[in-house]
Amino acid sequence: MAKFCTSCGAQMQDTDAVCPVCSAPDPNMSEAGAFQQPQQPQQAFQQPYPQQTYPQQQYAQPGYDPNYAYAGAAPVKSAGPMSDKKKVTICAIIVGSVTVLLWLFVLIFCKDVTDPLKNYKKVLESGNVSAIAKVDFSTGTVDSAKASAAAKEAKDDFKKTYGSDAKMTYEVLGREKLDIANFYSYNKNAKSGNKIKKAYDVTVKFTIKGKKGTDTYVDTLTMVKTGDGWRCFDGLIGSNIYKDGSAGGFDFDDFDYDDNDNDDLDFDDYDYEDFDW
Repeated sequence: MAKFCTSCGAQMQDTDAVCPVCSAPDPNMSEAGAFQQPQQPQQAFQQPYPQQTYPQQQYAQPGYDPNYAYAGAAPVKSAGPMSDKKKVTICAIIVGSVTVLLWLFVLIFCKDVTDPLKNYKKVLESGNVSAIAKVDFSTGTVDSAKASAAAKEAKDDFKKTYGSDAKMTYEVLGREKLDIANFYSYNKNAKSGNKIKKAYDVTVKFTIKGKKGTDTYVDTLTMVKTGDGWRCFDGLIGSNIYKDGSAGGFDFDDFDYDDNDNDDLDFDDYDYEDFDW
């Protein structure tokens, strides 16, 4: 839209800051040459209602909640307090486990004075070959062929006398510790692994039951401990299972108790017990 000079009335361009004819300045243009919009009187705006302020809600940094899993995982509920029944069950499991471990420890590492009786039972009832060498005391080396034949013979005699279903049980009625000095004559000549370390007189009640008959008797046996474990010094089986031709066990009545006797031990002077029903 064309504008006119306010001094001489000449026509001016919209962008002219001064009149091209009389050089009078255009009062509506700023000093920089830009068009200045005439100022309108501003009407004060009054808020029709008092401005209501609301307290800003504070949001805390989210912390870790143990009841939930993060990274898109499903919520995990707390286990809560353990019930008395569950506590009793756990305690029973712990006690049972400890008992089993102790039993295995005793079975594997702890040898007992009654071990010869356990092995004696295995030989009579099932002809166990490995058990026959763990019954009687001897310094000889086991001959496997002789041991196998002796175990079979012992079982056959036992079954023949009492029946094929025959079983033997035993009960230890008492035990008395013996002085190792009683075995001085033997120990002074024995090799390290064959020396007698402990000895007991054990009173045992044997009970045998089978379809052909039953039997009960009480016997006192001398049990000795060497490097190989506990053996019956008297000889429960007394079979010849050793390479040197000897039989297991000694006649304790003929054994030399005198710890002051320095004579060498002569095995030919001992009476070996035979297996006799």
